[in-house]
Amino acid sequence: METLKIKKESIIFKINCDTESGLGHLIRCVRIANNLKKKYKIFFFIDYLKKNNELKNFLKNFNVFSIYKNNQVYVNQNDDYLKFKKLTKKIKANTIIIDDYRLSAIWHKKLRKDYKKIIIIDDLANRRFFGDYYINYKNTNIKLLKSRLVKKCNIEMKFLLGPKYCILDKNLISQKSKKFGIMINFGNAFDFKKLVKLVYFFEKDIFFINFNIYICIGYFSKNFKYILKLKNKNFKIIFKKIFIENYLKKINLFIGSSGQSIYDMSYLNIPSIFFITKKNQSNFSRDMMSLGHYFVFNNKEYNKIKIFKLIKNLILNYKKTKQINYKKKIKLKKNGSDLILKSLKLI
Repeated sequence: METLKIKKESIIFKINCDTESGLGHLIRCVRIANNLKKKYKIFFFIDYLKKNNELKNFLKNFNVFSIYKNNQVYVNQNDDYLKFKKLTKKIKANTIIIDDYRLSAIWHKKLRKDYKKIIIIDDLANRRFFGDYYINYKNTNIKLLKSRLVKKCNIEMKFLLGPKYCILDKNLISQKSKKFGIMINFGNAFDFKKLVKLVYFFEKDIFFINFNIYICIGYFSKNFKYILKLKNKNFKIIFKKIFIENYLKKINLFIGSSGQSIYDMSYLNIPSIFFITKKNQSNFSRDMMSLGHYFVFNNKEYNKIKIFKLIKNLILNYKKTKQINYKKKIKLKKNGSDLILKSLKLI
């Protein structure tokens, strides 16, 4: 007797993914989507997807559409919505998940007629929102954050706030490597002109000759050709890889931007030096320390010589560095995505 095939419900993700915002929005939404794909048909709508590239391969398990074609770019919320509406008119979905800093209640309210669940992922809390669920896993004062959001959201909005909802990759595993590893990762839209001197120091200082130095060149990175020409065998170039969890098993020290990595490194107990490269990466010192992070710099404090000396000191005193790292107040878990989906009643 043949078993009847049950038609899957559809869920739509609307994401900002470009040279300015990088891939952070996309990556965390893919982590959620991976938990939903067995039960739901998943659609991703992003700004622009080039043909035959690594991003397409990365999203091969989902239905992916570009909102903008050829030389078109985002202009405003109304124009963006009209393009989105045209592309989605044949898709019957009850749920939409939006991860796009450019969109506010102006855009969200237009969805009410078509979607039962409007879900917003955000970490700025800097504009008005309209929907059913607002998700923000930034490590900050939750009561203060909620008091701000209540004034910016519709009365029906439910809030999922704080690091317990942090969206970590399920493959994130802590593992000791025989050779000391250092990772340099400034995200997917970094200009490597800013790193020339620091890379030069690593290349010329004999102290680092027996270390593995992993340099991540992101998908939208610029001015990185000199990195590809590095001849030292201890330099390991990670070129335009979307997920890098397998490399994180090999590192003992992280240097990079304070985006999603602050949560990944906290979970893995990896000592880190962070730099604030975008407005959404600002965190209070106490909030970073509660995650086990004590070295955070803004662009004005980016003195290459001082940073290089700090790196060497942290390595020379690595046992003490690790002990300080373990004193963090918050212990992250990998079930953040599950908690979100249960709260949204999607699983």
